Amino acid sequence: MQSNIFKDSSITERRKTTADATPVVSHSINMSEGQAVKISAQVLAKNSDETVLADFTVHGTFYRSTAGDVTQLNYQSSLPENKTDDGLAFDFVADTVSQQIDVQLTGIAATSIKWYIRTEHYILS
Repeated sequence: MQSNIFKDSSITERRKTTADATPVVSHSINMSEGQAVKISAQVLAKNSDETVLADFTVHGTFYRSTAGDVTQLNYQSSLPENKTDDGLAFDFVADTVSQQIDVQLTGIAATSIKWYIRTEHYILS
């Protein structure tokens, strides 16, 4: 008999728009003490006339020890990141205040960028 060892596993799809270079959280994954998380993302971004384009494929691993904070163990990005502007950025961020993983987007100053974000994550307790 096989049991499901994952407390939580899910796929999340989001569409967001950024208007400037201020980092924006697309969504977050909460972590409890004693958990490990593997997260992967596929991201596509563009402006209205397609002069700014980017695609990212990234993977990260996080853990939270008993009585500890969310900590990033690993981060890998597709190399090269395919983007027409170095201002565009995508990242997983360990939020030690809320004890969660933030999926973060950074656009370009004074430019409207549309984002499609698809994440898949597994939580092991």
